[in-house]
Amino acid sequence: MPTDPKRAWPVRLPAIAATFVIAITGGLAFAALQIPAAWLSGPATAVAIAVIAGFKSDVPSELRSLSLLFLGSVMGASVTPDTIGQLAQSPLTVAGLFVCLGAVMISITCYLRFVHKFDALTAQLGAAPGASLYVLALAEETGADIRRVAIVQMIRLVALIILLPSIFAILGYAGDVAASPVATRAVHWPHIAVLGVSALVLACVFEWLRVPTGIMFGAMVAGGLLFGSGTITTGLPEWLMLPGFVVIGAVVGSNFQGTTRQQFGETLLAGVGTVVVGSIASLSVAVPFAFFAELPLAQMWLAYAPGGVDTMSVLALAIGLEPAFVAAHHLARFLCLALFLPFWFRGHIQAQRAKS
Repeated sequence: MPTDPKRAWPVRLPAIAATFVIAITGGLAFAALQIPAAWLSGPATAVAIAVIAGFKSDVPSELRSLSLLFLGSVMGASVTPDTIGQLAQSPLTVAGLFVCLGAVMISITCYLRFVHKFDALTAQLGAAPGASLYVLALAEETGADIRRVAIVQMIRLVALIILLPSIFAILGYAGDVAASPVATRAVHWPHIAVLGVSALVLACVFEWLRVPTGIMFGAMVAGGLLFGSGTITTGLPEWLMLPGFVVIGAVVGSNFQGTTRQQFGETLLAGVGTVVVGSIASLSVAVPFAFFAELPLAQMWLAYAPGGVDTMSVLALAIGLEPAFVAAHHLARFLCLALFLPFWFRGHIQAQRAKS
């Protein structure tokens, strides 16, 4: 586990400080390489490598809760009236999204179960496309093999954000890397205050209702309602966003605690395989729906790719495609996963809570 709450804070401080030095170094390195989502994938990769090499990371649970609250707010901030309008105007492609979601999850689940011998629960969570931290939180609550799920999810995230821009550049869709829409909007501090209070209130309500990952889901719902309705339109300044991404990345990387080099090596192959299997599955669905909707294949494939809302939206801007279209479809997929997965794994969650 990334934290040991029984250890006294003065004893933990050196490990906490070292963890975030490693995380920030990873973010700086990825940013220097101009890798998209550098401050998420960089810290995750750096901390994971350090942990696998034997470093004992420590991320306080309080910071983890704050990061989940932050993540949910940022996801909600990705919703705009335009994204809602895009969904309403694209029933055919949204239908294709759900076909794609089923195809990706079934194909990756079968691949992990029958090729790499994952248990059914771990294979299903490892197959969930996008929403990595949400899936990891569910893995923790269901008693799945969180290390295997974390490795598979992180490899897929890193592979997508590193490889997709190059692939689309080869296909002729290339442009300057653009900043996140959330970061480029004008900042209105009263709006941010409303967002923070609303996210905290709904997070507490969802936790009280014992909704899985209630902190993140409640904050996401609050942000989605406020931004999607146009009630608030503020951007989030970069200096406010980056620390949250660093914490999130450190939490993801710390999930590798206790993973041996052999375990990582075995699961690394499984993770790479899920990238290939998932990409083929999403592309096979994107081709016919792009044809019937008369849209560029690259735009449809990016809308169906198993990545996060923010990351895929930034990539859409970077390669000259329609970010609202891409964001709307990833939002729909995330909401589908967020609503569907807790009920799908409800029995596992109740059994795990009964043990604790």
